[in-house]
Amino acid sequence: MGWGTTMFLVLSAVFLLSIVLAFFFRARDFLPLSCGAFIVFLGALHFGFADIIVNRNIPFGKDYKIEGVIYAEPEFNEKSQDVKIRLSEPYDGNLLVKIARFPEFAYGDLVEFYGEIKPVPFGSYGNYLKKEKIGGVVSFPETTLISGGHGSRVRIVLLGFKGLVSGAVRKTLSYEKAALLQGILLGDTGDFSESFRENMRASGTTHIVALSGYNISIVALAAVFLFSRFLAPTRSFILSSAFIAAFVLMTGASPSVTRAGIMGVMLLFGKLFGNGDDLKNVLILSALGMIIANPRVLVFDAGFQLSFAAFLGIAYLKPHIERTFGIVSRAGMFSWKWKENLLSTVSAQVAVLPIIMSYFDSVALVSIPANVVMLTVMPATMTLGFLTVLVSLAIPFLSALPGTITEFLLQFEISVINFSSALGGKISFRFSPVAVVFYYVALVTTLSCFARMPRFLRRERTM
Repeated sequence: MGWGTTMFLVLSAVFLLSIVLAFFFRARDFLPLSCGAFIVFLGALHFGFADIIVNRNIPFGKDYKIEGVIYAEPEFNEKSQDVKIRLSEPYDGNLLVKIARFPEFAYGDLVEFYGEIKPVPFGSYGNYLKKEKIGGVVSFPETTLISGGHGSRVRIVLLGFKGLVSGAVRKTLSYEKAALLQGILLGDTGDFSESFRENMRASGTTHIVALSGYNISIVALAAVFLFSRFLAPTRSFILSSAFIAAFVLMTGASPSVTRAGIMGVMLLFGKLFGNGDDLKNVLILSALGMIIANPRVLVFDAGFQLSFAAFLGIAYLKPHIERTFGIVSRAGMFSWKWKENLLSTVSAQVAVLPIIMSYFDSVALVSIPANVVMLTVMPATMTLGFLTVLVSLAIPFLSALPGTITEFLLQFEISVINFSSALGGKISFRFSPVAVVFYYVALVTTLSCFARMPRFLRRERTM
């Protein structure tokens, strides 16, 4: 009997037992347990059903000549390219196909390939592929381009614009700075050197090029800042949401970026129509919607877990720290004050610590000061980066002025990354699931104790 079957039977037994105790023996205290078990029971069913949807109708086991459409931007490296293909009739399902580096394929290409389709492997990589709704893999098949232009017309146009943006960045900035700006604006890290990738990992700053919720939030707040000055809140929300959707499509609309875009739209909704509590609620509901749409993100998507935990830390832990220690914080997203960034970074790092340790077994000691500095200049970098691109496309001979300032900021950020990585220092510890639960229980308990301190021990502090 497998683990999934065992859990299914256990949940079923808990649900039925709690129902019996609640209604037949009038033990009403068991009603919450019954409801909770039923919700988890439905979640387990939904999680198992997701595997059936992923595999659908994929011909495994021998060589086939099959047609399919490339439904996402190919990922290129030195010797190969990875393309995601949606099979054409009579088959159904998504494949990850590794093919030779040349000729290059593009989003929307209809291709024919001949090769053996294998199920996704077991382990973490297989779970990642299933989370991406990929049911099979093919390695270096014979591949032929049939025709192009079979994808979304809007997305093809936006991806073409993305190419123009990349070209403008490369033309205006020096190579290393252009590579970093493309990572920040577009999530494109293809031009990064391996040493720079390692420096970002060592300094704990990789998230700045991951098009996370933070990057999208800057885009969202910039859009609403622009539109709200000329339009009513409803129209401003519609146009800003459309701007975010276009940005997501332009960057490739990967699942992680799409989720960040949804969170950005929810941020706009709370910003324009609600208060702080409303914003927390709509963001939590949006996360619930993402889990319902793809239950595997909750278990196998480190990016989703880290982003959502960081949001919870900033939304709930940061105000608690401010109240407990009497720290006044009035700075906003575009503020240059370091106090706001320090509190946000510390809150996020405390919230995501057990998740980082569970996946990577270590955390960089320099990550907090490095991120405080990086987050201070990031809004200005993104704003000037967009301005540089627009001026370069519209009036090329004037792009030197914003380009020079942008290059200065990028060089500063590169220096921070390289210096922080050179300092070294890591905490290594493996978090088990039990340790993760204990960590969060201890964190909530500690904050509750501090909140109950006598008021005379909690003076207002400014930094």
